Amino acid sequence: MHAESQVEWEIRAYQRSLAAGEVVFEPGEVGHHFYVIRSGEVELQSADPSVEEPLARLGTGDFFGEYAAMLGEQRELRAVAMQPTRVLAVDRESLESICRESPEIALRIARELAARLGEAFSPRSQSDS
Repeated sequence: MHAESQVEWEIRAYQRSLAAGEVVFEPGEVGHHFYVIRSGEVELQSADPSVEEPLARLGTGDFFGEYAAMLGEQRELRAVAMQPTRVLAVDRESLESICRESPEIALRIARELAARLGEAFSPRSQSDS
């Protein structure tokens, strides 16, 4: 992320420090924030208790929670800090404003969403279920 973009995030976000094992959000909670990892690691876990493997492990510079935050819908996953972690929490209104003002950020989010959708519908992920 460019320094200018980083400043935009920091102006419109609040920083949240998480302890190892701390839950960022649970399935069923309404998404009010989108998160950018500043340091540390977050694991995305299935709401289905029979699924033991994490769905994703994310690190510095990665983001998560964008789908529910953008649509104001319920979370479908659990997000857990795997070590001491710092995230920027950006609310929906600020996220929309940043995307309007910075097409580069909007494009990055769109690409990430497309990649995640592609992965969700790939034959490999469907055969795992």
